[in-house]
Amino acid sequence: MRHFHAPQKTIPMRRSPRHFSALALLGLLTAVPASAASATPSTGTTPIATPAPDAPALTLSASDLAIAEIPAIGTASTTRFNNLFRPFRTEAAALSPDGQRLAYSLREGDNLYVITVKIDDPSRPLARILAGTTRTSTPFMEVHASEKTPARIRWMGWATADRLLIETNANLVTDLTNTSGGIFAVNADGSNPRTLVTPRDVSLAASLSRDTAPIPSSFSDSRIYTPDIDPVEARKAEANAFAATTYGLDNDLPTDLRSPRTPTFFDYAPGEPDWIIIRTSDPRHYGLYRVNIATGQFRYGPTENVSGDYATLINRQGVVGGVVPNSSRSAFPHTFQVAKASPLSLGRWLKLSALTSDTATDFTLSPDNFFGQRSFPIGFDENPHLLYYATNVGRDTYAIRGLDLKTGLPAGRTIESTAIDLATPGPDGLPAVNPLVFDRHTRSLAGIRYQASIRSAIWLRPDLQDIQASLEKILPGRSIDILEWDKSATRYLALVRGPTEPGSFYIVDRTARRALEFVRRSELPAASEPRFSRHFSIENPAGGQLTGFVVIPNAVRQKPIPTVVICADEPWQQAPAEFDGEINALAQMGFAVVQINPRGTWGFGTRHRSPSGAPFDEIQTADIVATIDALAKTLPLHRARVALMGRGRGGFLALRAAQLRPDRFRCVIGLDPTVNLSSWINYTRWTTSDSAPALARAFFSPRLIDANPLFKDDRPHKCPAFILAYRGNEGGSPTQMYLDARSLARAIENDGTPVQFKNLTFDYSRHMPEARSDTMRHIEDFLNLNIYTHDVQMGDAKITGTW
Repeated sequence: MRHFHAPQKTIPMRRSPRHFSALALLGLLTAVPASAASATPSTGTTPIATPAPDAPALTLSASDLAIAEIPAIGTASTTRFNNLFRPFRTEAAALSPDGQRLAYSLREGDNLYVITVKIDDPSRPLARILAGTTRTSTPFMEVHASEKTPARIRWMGWATADRLLIETNANLVTDLTNTSGGIFAVNADGSNPRTLVTPRDVSLAASLSRDTAPIPSSFSDSRIYTPDIDPVEARKAEANAFAATTYGLDNDLPTDLRSPRTPTFFDYAPGEPDWIIIRTSDPRHYGLYRVNIATGQFRYGPTENVSGDYATLINRQGVVGGVVPNSSRSAFPHTFQVAKASPLSLGRWLKLSALTSDTATDFTLSPDNFFGQRSFPIGFDENPHLLYYATNVGRDTYAIRGLDLKTGLPAGRTIESTAIDLATPGPDGLPAVNPLVFDRHTRSLAGIRYQASIRSAIWLRPDLQDIQASLEKILPGRSIDILEWDKSATRYLALVRGPTEPGSFYIVDRTARRALEFVRRSELPAASEPRFSRHFSIENPAGGQLTGFVVIPNAVRQKPIPTVVICADEPWQQAPAEFDGEINALAQMGFAVVQINPRGTWGFGTRHRSPSGAPFDEIQTADIVATIDALAKTLPLHRARVALMGRGRGGFLALRAAQLRPDRFRCVIGLDPTVNLSSWINYTRWTTSDSAPALARAFFSPRLIDANPLFKDDRPHKCPAFILAYRGNEGGSPTQMYLDARSLARAIENDGTPVQFKNLTFDYSRHMPEARSDTMRHIEDFLNLNIYTHDVQMGDAKITGTW
């Protein structure tokens, strides 16, 4: 195999999605990085070993230290964070199956377009398609919302070399409902547009015969919206005109008898290039449909009621293939179950543990093993009788293995590492994100995605593994996802990004030996970009390694630089690999930002996740202090000017760390913090019945939960605090979490410590950009008051909002 040489410098990031950077040689490496694992494969399996995570060294040049100063406090623009929280200018891209065309989204003001181009001639777009607007995307029933909902593309892909499919969040139902979503198709040149499916077309009460085109819904047409058409008003007019001709037909039942459901793309129909599979997103009563991409003809598939007390695992055919209880009403341990292979047997489900020949494999879920050793299913192969699962039974890290559900014997591929977990369970016990990646063209397993310091992948095909390694070599420190490839495996579409980089879509051409940064996702001004960000790995004085990332701002008010430490929303979550607006806003304020993977974090094995000894709050506080001390030896960080910030259970940790070590932290910010763990667990048990808080008890430990240290610890709160909390739906009773947060604000005030309290808005809870930007401005004011002056007199506690 030939060897190609990588360029000496990183491919430059371009400034406009309408211009394209020069081509750069891509070194397609033939050698995979050295393995950190060794294992003996089970009978019938092929092991794939993975490298240990690699964190670059932290070094600073003279230019890195020459950091500019930002404007004086109080003079900066009040809207300067808005762009950090707005949807990306380009958030979706798709490669045609023949590798000749690319489609990408382009946001201009309130409008969201899709641009189609020939890859070999990108300067002349083939079509410019209006996919949605803020008006068509804003829910009708969000009466408490102040901001309009931006148009979003939920999914986009090419069904054929010329036919493009786009799924959006458009509100295509004019009834009094917030159900949104629709899928439409259009040719590459913009011709033959057609709306394929809307929520009314897959409503729960619809009854249509198989293999027949549905009688057109009054809320569905074959039009692609253009700027001179008001889609909402047009649909209302159609509804009035259509009602007389369709009254009494089964699929045009009165509104109060229909329940619109959100349609979502599931898969391309195998062997039928003109058909796609649609699935409704309703978790309790789902339906499968096949839709013709040219005519809109429907074929109705299976429907099923699934109990809301179960989390489901969907197979590649779109049918529920496995379940596990996810309600605190079900007694622990919860048992993973799969559909029986024989339709003649009684009952549908069979305990997964009863199928495997390995008696040591434990397919149960309880507070006792949630953070310990166990196994959990992650997804099905194209063959529905081949199940892939993650297990750390008898080992430190989660490996991925296959199980034949008919024989109970190992099957498929085994993928494992001694350094990192290759799968991460979600709060219901199933994977937070399915790591399996399948080849669209062959329907076979192509690889898995995982996250260590960055997001990466292990590929079972040499071409994909070579491209992954090459991109990671020439674009170090970025997360790289190879999203799709053409049928001939010549061209590949990759997404490259990081916590401080919105990133770009790249086209990789193996034959031409080049990589092209085709479109950049966001156009942030240079002043918004941090000086640099680095992943790090340092020795922990308590043993093991501490990893994470640090961001150095582009401009500062003080040197050494004050620092904000971000506590993850859940104390077991890894530091993010995606762009984070809050991190970048803090850097734009002039603060260094640090987020670590302390002991207890997923991703680095059981020994890192389940340390023995002190409670988690003391362990993770010690890890934060150790990280700041280590980083300050090589970076210009001010060890005495450190703030803490966290959300949810991360807010608990931030407030607790400030309580434990007021000598090391200047102030603390809690965003919707869980300040009373016992109250949180009991409240969710009687409201949502969610099993996640009960599963998390083992992490927090019963002793810490019962101690309620933020309220009952003898140590007073000495760090100035800013607590922001969402009250709940306007007009209803405040949530228990909100009441607890207000109580803590009063307790801190009673300790004689400055405290501020602010109500978070409904728009903030919806992740609306202006609300999030405004919140960061209040956080900036609080940090400026408390970071730069040691003795701050803030007066009485400020409790804003009413209840």
